[in-house]
Amino acid sequence: MSRKIDWTTFEEYSTTEKVVGTWVDGKPIYRRTWSGTVNLTAATVADIDLVTSVETIIDSRGMFGYYTNGSSFQYANFGAALNEGEVYSATMRKIPNHLSIRFRAQDNVSNAPYVVTVDYTKPGA
Repeated sequence: MSRKIDWTTFEEYSTTEKVVGTWVDGKPIYRRTWSGTVNLTAATVADIDLVTSVETIIDSRGMFGYYTNGSSFQYANFGAALNEGEVYSATMRKIPNHLSIRFRAQDNVSNAPYVVTVDYTKPGA
């Protein structure tokens, strides 16, 4: 079975869930974008749950902000681990049937902005 993509909606981003194509197993591909801020305490992780009823994460992309040495503001892509050893990172995770972002920081970070877009399928869809 080949993957079918509706190229007319391929680059659409919305905070509302949209069907943007069909996955290899014939299930609809949903896309949604989330944004917000996260507060991190030094040397800890923070998890933000996004949506329930997810079967397969097909793709996730986005960026998050963080501070270096307590002063200089930077952006990094999701999945990136900066300064090696995941000093600052954000990754998309599927925890039984729902999506969660896991943030990690070496230093305290207040109101770190993030935006992420995820393509996924749902169980039974």
